[in-house]
Amino acid sequence: MKLSMSVLAIVLCAAPLFAGEAERANADKLLASMTEIKKEFLGEQTLKFRMMGIQIGTITFKLEAGEYEGQPCYIASSVANAKFGEVTVKSEATSHLTPSLQLLASESKEWEGDKLTKHSTYVVKDGLVSVKIIDTEHKNKDMQDRAFEIKPEARLLLGAADAVIGMFLSREAGTKYEFIGWDSDAGKTYELNLEVGEAETLGKFKTVPVVTTGKSFEVDELGNVTDEDYTTTTWFDGYTMVKATIPGGVSFDNLDDPKLTRISKEAMTKGESATAVAAGFFLAISSKDKELLGATMNEGRFARIALDYEESTKDMTDEQKDQVAEMIKDDIVQNILDGSNTDDQSETEVKRNEAVIDMLMYEENLEFFELEGRHCARFTGEIDKAMGHILMILEKNADGKWEVVWVLNGDDAQEATKKHDENKKKEDKKEDKTEDDEEGF
Repeated sequence: MKLSMSVLAIVLCAAPLFAGEAERANADKLLASMTEIKKEFLGEQTLKFRMMGIQIGTITFKLEAGEYEGQPCYIASSVANAKFGEVTVKSEATSHLTPSLQLLASESKEWEGDKLTKHSTYVVKDGLVSVKIIDTEHKNKDMQDRAFEIKPEARLLLGAADAVIGMFLSREAGTKYEFIGWDSDAGKTYELNLEVGEAETLGKFKTVPVVTTGKSFEVDELGNVTDEDYTTTTWFDGYTMVKATIPGGVSFDNLDDPKLTRISKEAMTKGESATAVAAGFFLAISSKDKELLGATMNEGRFARIALDYEESTKDMTDEQKDQVAEMIKDDIVQNILDGSNTDDQSETEVKRNEAVIDMLMYEENLEFFELEGRHCARFTGEIDKAMGHILMILEKNADGKWEVVWVLNGDDAQEATKKHDENKKKEDKKEDKTEDDEEGF
């Protein structure tokens, strides 16, 4: 662990710090130093709201000085507008925070079209945070109207505090902080770690990235709670946000639009580009397009490979498997189409998902590579994670056209590409070192 000089001094002059203590000490020291409103942090900016690299709206952040019940405070607010195909969404949030970013009160609202779908209020009263949340679209009916209290604790970031804390951090690379995050759905706190990265240039901006790691929770219709680790990165130019990336392919920035190459239906069915075929296969499954599916996959090979994985057919000869594959290939196609069930989704959810899938249909969102003699395609970075890790295996047919012949997903896909990802990281480090060496001359 790389420690800042201030933390290193503590280590040398006092008792050894255990894992996490240095990060918590940094957080406590920072918050203790924030005793008054700092005018240099105040301001307003509007960023592009993107999904999968495509701008779908804008988000405006504002940090003002104000008062709450007679005491000076920051007023942190945000307004976001976005459009997913025919579906428009909007959110507004305002938090009143002490100079040390302790919550005094906050309110947030979310809309789909003209319908208010979520309304949350947090108010500090008698030493506790009183919370009321109305979430009309939550699948768990018990979560649709809730009221509860939170006991404040040191380093707990509520309201907009977790969104603005990055502005106040040291800009020394390697400095780490440990705060406490809060998930309103699960009613749980979690370890919220922030680390300041090495300075880097984004477009015309000289930025310092802040990497945040924490946990996100989901409560299903039966009340079961699942969680997963998440990572976000925010790049600052001074105190101004330049870019932020969030799990699920969402980002905010004030950079130039990326150059994206649209994949046409013609390219998907032509078979000349492996990435276009892979995109077409994914689109066919998502939209239940049997004709497109037939143009982008080899049903016979798919069925044949499936038999190699099937335990009940392991004693069959290759000739027997070939015969069975020919018999079941149509069933395989139907099973694939039936797998994308949207019966439990509302009309709004279906339209929104269709719009997201459409955003994926750009060459830059997929990567094509060779893995142990097999040709593979998958979505890139955060998109791959958001789509559940889908690895498509492709082969060329007798006519020299690419076709999808097998698919791995989830843990199987991650395990299959583990070696490839490790090698890619090593290559990226070599490239970074080469660039540094060249700059040294």
